[in-house]
Amino acid sequence: MSIDRMSIPPISTVLAMLGVQPGRNRRSRCPVHHGNNPSALSFDDEHGVWFCHRCGIGGDAITLVREAYGLDFRDAVSVLGISDNSDPHLVRDRGFELRNRAKAGLLNWAKTLGRQLREEFRLRGRIELYGLERLRLNPDDEMGWKLLQVAYDGLPAEELETWLDRIDIGTEEQRLAAYVELRSTGRRGTF
Repeated sequence: MSIDRMSIPPISTVLAMLGVQPGRNRRSRCPVHHGNNPSALSFDDEHGVWFCHRCGIGGDAITLVREAYGLDFRDAVSVLGISDNSDPHLVRDRGFELRNRAKAGLLNWAKTLGRQLREEFRLRGRIELYGLERLRLNPDDEMGWKLLQVAYDGLPAEELETWLDRIDIGTEEQRLAAYVELRSTGRRGTF
């Protein structure tokens, strides 16, 4: 199959077809590894080449479609609408765009959840250390054992923050009363 190189569309056009907005300064997100870095992929429409600095791969528009869709050469040429005697036209793949959006949404959700879990583990760790320090000084310290119970019980993060605020102030009796009040809410999270 012989292809007229002039019939191959510019990289910026192919990126738009793949659902990636071509960025400024000939940089863009990479449709191959679906990253969020807006400058991971360099492209040059004049020369018809691209290179992803994260993936470490590059090539022409046909290679970009091959890598993004996982196609062979003939199928990539077909997706680009290139034939021996026709004008190039792009076949927009709506499913590919939807998959990219779903993947981006899942990545954002995972990042948000990861931040929330790290914060919860940090709060639990502070309570655990406080309880262990009290028990190191006095193994019969009721407050120390209750702190460990709170740290390992699976209370939601909001309650952990409330608990931390209350154990840092007041007398021993006030702290125990705060613990009893917190426990009487009956709420349990998952740990």
